[in-house]
Amino acid sequence: MYERVRELRDSDALGEITAIQINAGNFGIAMNGSHYIEIASYLLQERFTGVTGWLNDAELPNPRGERYKDFAGCIRATTAGGRRFYLDAGSDQAHGLNVSISGRNGQLQIDDLAGRLHGNLRKAEHRDAVSTRYAMPWEPIDEEFTVDIVQVTEQVIAALMDDGDYPTLEDGLHTIQVLAGAHLSNETDNRPVALAELEAVAERVFPWA
Repeated sequence: MYERVRELRDSDALGEITAIQINAGNFGIAMNGSHYIEIASYLLQERFTGVTGWLNDAELPNPRGERYKDFAGCIRATTAGGRRFYLDAGSDQAHGLNVSISGRNGQLQIDDLAGRLHGNLRKAEHRDAVSTRYAMPWEPIDEEFTVDIVQVTEQVIAALMDDGDYPTLEDGLHTIQVLAGAHLSNETDNRPVALAELEAVAERVFPWA
């Protein structure tokens, strides 16, 4: 479904993606949120440069085991080009996983649990209208999808073996930097933290799954 979003991004139908919002149950901002940080960077076509974190104090049992301590709460990350990423997965939220994607010419919503992508896109003849004309005539989009985790894993391994398109170590490092920055922000009165200033947590071991 995110390849489908990329197709719409690369066409005039959706256009440049400006913001991505995740509203989820308490799925672990490291355990599952890390995937959406990676997806967002991939779709926004920029790495994040700053992050702000608001993390919950509640410590709930981790499904991966007692030795792991994930965290819940909210993070906001931004790119140098002004693109935005928001993730809200508080400890008081027990269900759901929805993704909202805003582009120059439309909005998309993905229900990851139900397997549905829907939204609306400006009609072609109105795509050049200014952004303040936010309710121009549109075309609806409504598609269903299924994910075979075994097939997806095989595709990633094949891409790795064939030097194709796969998440790199640099992608993984970037994701970890965003998570570490969210912790540092939360511990310093929720101030925005630049990813370039993570020396304070460089040697820290986080007990994430």
